[in-house]
Amino acid sequence: MRLFNLIVPLISLAGVAYGLPSTSPLAGRSLAPRGVGTLGEGAFAGSGADASRITALQLLLGVRGHAVAVDGVWGSETSGAVSAFQSGAGLDADGIPGPATLGALVDQIQQGDGGGIVSAAQTTLKTHGGPADLAVDGDFGPGTHAAAVALQGAYGLAQDGIIGHNSWTALFNEPLAAPPPPPPTPEDPKKPVPNAVTAGQARLLSDPEIIDLERKARYAASTAPAGTARLYRRVGGTWWNNLWILQKTPTEEHFPGSTGVRLHSGFYDDFVAMIKPIHAAVAKARVDGNTRILVVGHSQGGAVSTLMAASLQATFSDMTVFGASFSAPRQGNTKWADYVDRVLKDRAPHVINYNDAVPNLPMREGKLFGQTFEYTHPSHEVWITKEQQWIACNGRENTYCANSTMPKSFGPHGGPFGTVKGMGGCEASRGIARPSG
Repeated sequence: MRLFNLIVPLISLAGVAYGLPSTSPLAGRSLAPRGVGTLGEGAFAGSGADASRITALQLLLGVRGHAVAVDGVWGSETSGAVSAFQSGAGLDADGIPGPATLGALVDQIQQGDGGGIVSAAQTTLKTHGGPADLAVDGDFGPGTHAAAVALQGAYGLAQDGIIGHNSWTALFNEPLAAPPPPPPTPEDPKKPVPNAVTAGQARLLSDPEIIDLERKARYAASTAPAGTARLYRRVGGTWWNNLWILQKTPTEEHFPGSTGVRLHSGFYDDFVAMIKPIHAAVAKARVDGNTRILVVGHSQGGAVSTLMAASLQATFSDMTVFGASFSAPRQGNTKWADYVDRVLKDRAPHVINYNDAVPNLPMREGKLFGQTFEYTHPSHEVWITKEQQWIACNGRENTYCANSTMPKSFGPHGGPFGTVKGMGGCEASRGIARPSG
């Protein structure tokens, strides 16, 4: 089976020049010296972020006395200003605008406020579901208030129109995926609406969501495009480890805060055998300025990649780790599923191809050599139906999705996963490739 790839995307996005108003303090009050505190996970406005977030960062730097050109382009001038601000604010001067730095730069704003900080919010509101004609004028008026309320509704926040800690976190994260298209009509014989969708147990994935998962499947198939750097690729275990279904308790060192977690012994042994060089590679990537890691895998490698993604996110809390597994078997008990959902949130979908037998292993519960075991997949199952429709299933072990198919078969195990074919090989080779660029 093909095992997992650990990938750091090195993406350079072109910036867009903006003509924006000069900065000024908030109406009737001064800025809080340390902003709103450290923003939530994923907040980022450095190299690789979209132009709107970099533009907002540049505006905020100006508000805080570190003016730079406001052009939406990440470069040495902006990086240097970030370092200077960090030094003055008592933060690590690494030049990386992550949650702590952004939280110190912003402040809570609301209708009636004005200045560069409002312009920063307006700039990012336009790319986070706000109207395209929203004025970036530094005036927090009714239009900006309405856009803030809409943002809060989309992210499940209190809809008060006040842009504080949680709203800034949303604005400095990537925008939500576009809503899925309406399901095809039942009269269409080529694409009947899946039962899971009509029963309200799932939704059809949008085209951008499918394209993103196909991209990750190519990584798992070792066909990642140019512009990425693998830290560790095709690290293998053994068939014996795959079959050994008794469970172990992982160490706190590997999985901080994992009380009650029990893991598949074989997958955990594979994980332990490779964790040190991978941690070293990720630590080096962080020093080199990378803050986003993708871990992907197929089959047994998909199981191990899920362990690796959760461990890396729990260990490197200042980085953002994404996982994706294809045809992966179950890895641990319900406490493990809780842990993955808590640590990786919705960033670790597991894709199951129709009636593939492997994700149905090991059995949900049983007893062997006197030991009772229990296995549960984490949330965020993506099921590819017989008609090749991709659907996102609610909850865990949804009986309307992959668990609804009988009999099981090993035929779909190697794909296709949309446009990606050929992940059915059986390999256990080892090797390291350093990040480039």
